[in-house]
Amino acid sequence: MTSLKGNGIELDKEPLTEITVLLTTMMESVGKLGNVMNQHDFSTIEEHLKFCAKTIRPLVDEVRHSAAALEGVCADELWPYPTYQ
Repeated sequence: MTSLKGNGIELDKEPLTEITVLLTTMMESVGKLGNVMNQHDFSTIEEHLKFCAKTIRPLVDEVRHSAAALEGVCADELWPYPTYQ
């Protein structure tokens, strides 16, 4: 079997690289979010709410940012989630 390059076909690897970076970044954020979601040792509701605002919300925003960027790179027919475009 001959290679694509051997037949004069060049593939643009940039989209694949971009998707890989975005997925890796998103999954790292998901991992961090999963770790902090297990914290339940709060002495007051106010302390818990402050934790949510200062720790959880920024991590959710990180995941959302990566997902939004992926949505812009992937074709609509291949995107398995609702879009906000």
